Amino acid sequence: MSDLRRWHDAAKWPKVEAGAERVDRAHKFINIIRRLCGYGVAAEIPERGRLAGILDEMRYKQAERRRVKLELDHAEAFADKAIEMGRLSLAIGTMVQFETGMRQREVIGEWRPLAKDEPRTGIVLNKLRWQRGLTWLDLSRDLIIQKATTKTGAIISHDLKLMPSVMKVLEMVPMEKRVGPLIIDEDAGRPYANHAYAREWHLVARAAGIPDHVWNSDSRAGAITEAENAGAELDLIRGAVGHTQLSTTARYSRGAIGKGRKIAELRQGHEEHVGNVS
Repeated sequence: MSDLRRWHDAAKWPKVEAGAERVDRAHKFINIIRRLCGYGVAAEIPERGRLAGILDEMRYKQAERRRVKLELDHAEAFADKAIEMGRLSLAIGTMVQFETGMRQREVIGEWRPLAKDEPRTGIVLNKLRWQRGLTWLDLSRDLIIQKATTKTGAIISHDLKLMPSVMKVLEMVPMEKRVGPLIIDEDAGRPYANHAYAREWHLVARAAGIPDHVWNSDSRAGAITEAENAGAELDLIRGAVGHTQLSTTARYSRGAIGKGRKIAELRQGHEEHVGNVS
């Protein structure tokens, strides 16, 4: 337990002297340890259960809820700059995330440790297997995505033909290269290694003039907020992004003005009606 506390405290240490503690970073670090414990079940590691039990008993300060979202102009500026810098993969990933509201790992995939004696089939890097990301097979001939979400297993569907910004970047991929994972690291010729996608994303974002406090993970909040501003009901949005609870969808709606504007319009009409009657 003392090691976990020490690692957690080191992870949240300020980046610069007298800076703010990086609570979010420390929280993500502990979540990675929790996920590794889950992988330990398949790997039959004896101490996995003991470590998981310790983690269940420990309590860590939660990071403040994020209020930032990726805006439409951010996404468009990012895609243009990514294409200019030879990173079409990042342009595709960002536009798909922003337009569909899918999570990053549902789009680009993730690397799972191979279990003991597990065959090295599929896409394997060292002792990790790539999984869960979008592949070209996930896009039907009608360019409709139907995919289970990584958290709840809910099936989500998105018609990419109704998303011009996504179609624009997809059409840049030659037909002969439309096989395997949708998002491929141009330098490595395979899916991005752990953390490489975020690193390259930030390089392009800075070049595109996007503030450092805006992250790629804020695409989901941007998609949900824009949908609500467009007049979509939260329950409709909930189903589209694969949330099981409406309260979860509401947390991702950051500063939506849609309902407030609708209320103001209704009140204005009511006040005009009352004024005319009197």
